Amino acid sequence: MKSRQADVRKEKTAAQEAVRAARLAYESTVSSLEAERKELRATPERGALKEKFGALALHEHALVINGKELPLDRLDVSLEPRDDTVYLRVKTPTPELEYVPFPAGEYSEDSVRGFEVRLTNAVGVEHRFLERRAARVPEVEAALAVARADTADRDEAENHLRAVIARQDGDEQLAAATADWEAARAEWQKLTGYRPPL
Repeated sequence: MKSRQADVRKEKTAAQEAVRAARLAYESTVSSLEAERKELRATPERGALKEKFGALALHEHALVINGKELPLDRLDVSLEPRDDTVYLRVKTPTPELEYVPFPAGEYSEDSVRGFEVRLTNAVGVEHRFLERRAARVPEVEAALAVARADTADRDEAENHLRAVIARQDGDEQLAAATADWEAARAEWQKLTGYRPPL
């Protein structure tokens, strides 16, 4: 009898574990795709510092001018040399305009122009990066819809568990044997003060 009970418990435990594993796999896949979608929709942080040039700090996804952060995407950058100062003109789509002076005594026009080229290239890189991210959103949403709808493994495991429980609950021989075993365990406990394990 004890062996039969152990087999029954093992079968039920295995079915319960299969349900837990199937639910965990389902939830893991769905939550992973939801997190990716959320990240793709979010505005990127400024990212790593790539270069400092005067009052400017060029980061991976932003330009910081005297502490003011401007996202790189769609910045329009140009040079305006005047007398003994070269101005870097930075225009945002809002349209916000910043003029950053670079005095000739401290900066050569070539060095400012070189930074302007690097900044313009960084704007292009950022624009392509954001386009790729935007293009990825529908792919992730489609994968998420498929993952949410794909409950076959979970449903199969749950159905198997229900079948195991129903079969075991309907087994009259098992129920009678279990009742006899419980009575024997209770009697043993009366005699010894110790109840045998299941």
